[in-house]
Amino acid sequence: RFHREPSGSVELVPLDADPGTPRCIMCWRCVDNCPSRCITLRLHVKGEEAGRAADPGLRLAPDVQVPYSQHLAPPPDQIERVLDVYRLNYSLCSLCGLCVQNCPVDAIRFTGNAYLVGTTRQTFDIDLLARLRQRAATAAARGAARPQPPRPAHGDGGGLSRTAGGAAAAASARRNL
Repeated sequence: RFHREPSGSVELVPLDADPGTPRCIMCWRCVDNCPSRCITLRLHVKGEEAGRAADPGLRLAPDVQVPYSQHLAPPPDQIERVLDVYRLNYSLCSLCGLCVQNCPVDAIRFTGNAYLVGTTRQTFDIDLLARLRQRAATAAARGAARPQPPRPAHGDGGGLSRTAGGAAAAASARRNL
């Protein structure tokens, strides 16, 4: 599955249906396989507040939990996780490509841009989730700014495209855009 040599930092790949949502399934393989430990993930389960810890149950002492005192969790296939943070510390990244290679859903890829410039270390601590959402917002703004070609009214020459006259009209309309 390793298609090309590692080149540049990594970025999240969006879902086809929603360009603002990452394809990531939060399996943590990228984090577990990273020898540089430069990837940070944080998530929460849908229905719980982000950043709030799960119910620890009753405790007799700080280290002693009462057995079976936690709420029963739903089956793993019914838990919907929400990605809160996906960060890459590019100053630590060795560009080994293990994160990209081991992702089961191809949720991350190389950007091809190895020339990042900055004046502080914080510049290289990249929030990939925020970057993905920014790209989606920019693409949506560009798409909204483009004028859409007028669509013919229902029954207004809809079948003409299969004829020679319809093909000429379609070619003329494309040139005018």
